[in-house]
Formats: sequence, structure tokens, C-alpha cells
Amino acid sequence: MNMRSSHVSIAAFVLAIVAFALQGCSSSDDHDHAVDDEHNQTLLVVRGTVIDVAGDLSTIAHITLLMEDGRQMDFVPAAGTLFDGGPISHIRDHLISGAPVEFKYRESEDGTLVAVELGDAHD
Repeated sequence: MNMRSSHVSIAAFVLAIVAFALQGCSSSDDHDHAVDDEHNQTLLVVRGTVIDVAGDLSTIAHITLLMEDGRQMDFVPAAGTLFDGGPISHIRDHLISGAPVEFKYRESEDGTLVAVELGDAHD
């Protein structure tokens, strides 16, 4: 191997490592991001299917989503949270229909996932 081809091989190797690192960053982070102005915190955005809802007719205390990769995520809705501008109880319709939802959430200091915006998932 001459000097020129070894430099090309090294450059190709470095590019492959950079591409792999960038791919790893994007694939390991399956959340989109938004900003929660009220708490001055970055919100994470997830999409999934509702598999459990706890609460009464007008109050939702707990929601479990099933993610595409099989993980389950448990959320507590923030006080006053609506579903696409309407009553949060609409989440039960998604439990029955299986229609996907999108949540914007933040993690509280104790690790609780607090859903601050709920809505239909749009592609």
C-alpha cells in the first residue's frame, strides 16, 4: 500500500467512525424535544399507544403508554392538562381505539414523568 492509499484509508476510517457516532446519537435518542416555558425546561416528546388509564370520569391520575419498541412509560398529567385543547378524559377513547397519541413531558426531580401536553399523534 502506498502513502496516498493509506491516507485515503485512514480518512475513510475516520468518516466511518463519525457517521457511526452520529447514527448512534440519533437512534439512541428516540424522543423529539420541545420547551416548557413555565418550568424553563426542555420537554421530551414521545408517541405511543395508550394501554392503561387510571382516574375517574373527569380526572386522569395516571396514563401508561406502550412504545413501538415494546417499552412501557408511565405518566402523571400536570394539573390542568388538556387533550388537544379538549377534556383530558378523551385519552380513554384512545385506550379503546388504540389510536396513537403524542405526549410532551418533563421529568420531575423524583423521576416522575409529567405529561404537560397530550394529543393525537401526527406523522
